[in-house]
Order: sequence, then structure tokens, then C-alpha cells
Amino acid sequence: MLAALVEAVAGVELALAPLSALATAAAAPRTAYIAAVLAGAGALTLVWLLRDRPRVAIPILLGWPLPTYYLLRPGLTNLGSALHGETIAHYFAGFLAAGSSAYVLSKWVQRANWGRWRVAIVTIGALGLLGLLVAHASEARPEMARWSQRSHLVGAALFLVTWPAALTMAWRSMSRSPSRWLAAVLLIPWTTRIALVGPSGLVGEIVPAQRTIWLGSTIVISAIALGFVYRPRVPVWVRITLAIVVAWFCLWLRGQYDRRFGQLESSLSGLLESFFGFTVPYPAYVADWQVSLMTVGVFFILITIATALVSSRDRKTGVALTLMTLGGLGLGSPHLALLVGTGAILLVDSGLDPDNPRPSRPRQPITPAAAQLATELGLDAPIVLDAESVVAVEGSVDGCPVRWRARPRGDLWEIQLSVGVIPRDRPKVRLLPNGAETTTSDATAHHHRVRGAIRALEPFGDALPEAIARFPAAEAAFYPAGAQLRIRAARSETIDANAFAQFIRVVATAMAKL
Repeated sequence: MLAALVEAVAGVELALAPLSALATAAAAPRTAYIAAVLAGAGALTLVWLLRDRPRVAIPILLGWPLPTYYLLRPGLTNLGSALHGETIAHYFAGFLAAGSSAYVLSKWVQRANWGRWRVAIVTIGALGLLGLLVAHASEARPEMARWSQRSHLVGAALFLVTWPAALTMAWRSMSRSPSRWLAAVLLIPWTTRIALVGPSGLVGEIVPAQRTIWLGSTIVISAIALGFVYRPRVPVWVRITLAIVVAWFCLWLRGQYDRRFGQLESSLSGLLESFFGFTVPYPAYVADWQVSLMTVGVFFILITIATALVSSRDRKTGVALTLMTLGGLGLGSPHLALLVGTGAILLVDSGLDPDNPRPSRPRQPITPAAAQLATELGLDAPIVLDAESVVAVEGSVDGCPVRWRARPRGDLWEIQLSVGVIPRDRPKVRLLPNGAETTTSDATAHHHRVRGAIRALEPFGDALPEAIARFPAAEAAFYPAGAQLRIRAARSETIDANAFAQFIRVVATAMAKL
């Protein structure tokens, strides 16, 4: 994905550069440029491989590319870096996409629940991949242009057919994932683009001007449907921030189109045709409402991709959507078809269940545990709302207010227990699960560490370590007049009411002595 992004950015810079400057950059020695590009690519690759070890990855990122850049800086220009970097990124992105597709196809062969059809689907995908690889590798050889175009046509047809074939086969097994609707919605513009031109659309023939309205309509409709069908799981403030940034960017693009398209059209027409599959007309020949709808479509595409990429749980889907967008509807070269096909395969694969799914355990009701807790403490029966959407136990133990509340969060119970008075101020001390970030190494139990003033725990006595040890994954916060416990427990497990009762008694006893 990074290689494809670098190629796109470099392509824009090269398209806007004067021919004289391009000729000068092309005539300059390329050794320094290739060394700088390879050093940067190598550093980024190592950082990605070591992403789970930031203390190792960050020194590599700072200690390798920067010295290399300053060493080679006298012989480098931005335009020269874009010229040679675009060529390297072009081939690197194509071969890396092919390797990713081959890996996914090798996993699909092992899916016994697809039956014998999986062999046919994987064979079609592999043949298409091979055809595109041959065409991609022979692009720079004019003597093989005839064979390269045939290989491109056949390879693109077979590789892209793998997309709907795999989606049809995996439709039922993807019922719990929005990826199946994503893959189905995104089939519409690519299918329309090829239907409007015929097989030659697979090798880059653009859609005629009189049919552009049909392809533009499907792009807008699919983009808006994409926004409604799929909402990546990110915090609300992140979604709002990204929406503001993307909206500003789309308005900027709209302004550039209205004011400067005539100046930039000769330079950017090829790139725009590669993305949209048709020749973008001058503003004077397009109604304002049509431009506005296309701007809205671009907004929905970009905001969906941006939120998916920043989401830790939807990043694979975000990468797939990015590859398909960068590949575009043009399909003018084998490597663009590789990007689109790889993105589509990754999109289908992101919605599949694991190859060896763990047997699911039935969910246990939490009301019996809440009733047992209320009985042990002599409190009123638990409050149960709407099929256990909220289960609460409230009352007083030794004159100390107690509030126990459980809410379902997917396959987990989110339980919060408050004993005593909980102010809005920061707690005096917190107990975190072992291994969490702490400011001191003192421990009150084997499973927890202290963060804050440990002397604030003295009023709770020697019974606290034993009580908190029964919640190894919980976070506890202690205040001058109370304590709070937060824990997430699997809904398939039985909740230990005795453990909560013990913690409540320890805190209530300590509060009664104050």
C-alpha cells in the first residue's frame, strides 16, 4: 500500500513538472537516487516488520534513512527522486501485490467448507495472476508488446473474475461481516466500466464521453452505499476529526477543478483517466449538481478508507479499499489490475472466519450471579432491563453505598462496581493488571501493581490483596471515601459472585472505620 501511495504521489509530481526539468532529471546519474530510494524502502520494511517492537523500530527509522539522505543529498533533487522512485515503486508494488494475492490464494485452497469449487477458484486466480505478472515484467520491453497486451487482457479477466467467484462461494460464511456487502457494492462500478467498453476495458480503453454519465452515476451511488453499509470501528471523536479533514480536502479539490482544471488538464489527464476510467470534462461542460455529486462520492470513499486505516480492528479492510482505489477504474497497466485484484481478494478474505475457528461456548446469563451477590450482602433483588441489557445491584453494606452494574459488550460483560463515595477527582491510587504501565514497582498482590500513593491503601488492611487477587484482569481505583472496580469477563464464563462480595466487604469495613 505504501509503495502504491508513493507511486501515486510521484506520478502527480512528474505530471506537473516541465519537460525540460524532466529531461535534466532523466540525464542525471541514477546511482544516488536508487541508493536513497532503496535505503528508505528498506528502512520502512524493517520498521513494519518490527512494528511490535517500537524501541527497535524507531532507532532504525532515525538512524538509517536520515544519514543516508544527508550523505547523498548533494546529488539529489526532488524531481529526480520522484522520477526514479516512481519506477522502483511501480514494479515493487506490482510484485508485492502479486505475492500477497498468492498467499491469500494458498490459504483458500485449505478451506474444506468451500468444497471442490475452491480448487477451480484458486486455479482461475493463479492463472490470472501469472498472466498479469508476465505482462508486468515485460512492460519495458517493446519487442514483447504484442504478447504483453494479450497476457494483460487474459490475466486481468481471470484475476478479476476471482473476485465475484470467491464472494459467491464465501457469501454465507461472511454473514457476520460487512465485507461481503462491501465486496458486492464495489463490484458495481468495475462491472459497469467493463460493460460500457467491452473486453478492451480490461487493457485501459476509456469509456466514451456519451457513456460517462452511466459510469459516473455508479461511482457516486456505490460510494454513498459504501458509507452506509460499512462504518469502521473508531471512536466518535476520531470519526468527526477525519470527516472534517476529508471534507476540507474535497472542497479544496472542487475549487481546484473549477479554477485550475484548464491549466492542469494537459498534465493530469492521464492520471485522472487511470482513476476514473473516463476523460474528465472541463467544468464548463458539466452541470454544477453533477460535480457536487461526484464530490460527495469522493468524500464517502476517502472518509471510509481513512477511518478503516486508523481502526485497529478494520485495518485489513482499509488496506484492501486503499489498493482498489489506487488501482482505479482505468486498468490501463498490468500493475493497476494487480492492485485492484489484490485489494478485492483481501477484501473478501477479511470477512472470512478463521481457518480453524474455535468452538464457541454458549453464553451464560449473569442474572443468577447478580441474585447470589444480592442475597449474600442482604440487598434487594437485582434490576434486570431488556433481556440483560443492563443488570444492576444497588443498596448499602454497613452504611456504605454499593452499586454493581453489568452491561453486555459483544462477547464480554463489562462490569463496574462502586463502593462508598466516588468523586470526580483522580483516585489516590490505582491497581493495574500485572504488566500495565506503572510508576512504582511495589505490589499488593501477585497479579496487580500499584500506580500512585501506596500508603492510601493502608486503611483497607491486609484483606485487600486477597480480595483483589481474585480479579487478575481488573482495574481498581481507590479514593478517600470509596473504591471502584472495573472488569471485563467473557459471557461464556460463570461470574464469581463470592469474589465481588468479598471485595465489597473489605472496602465497606474500611469505610466504616473512617
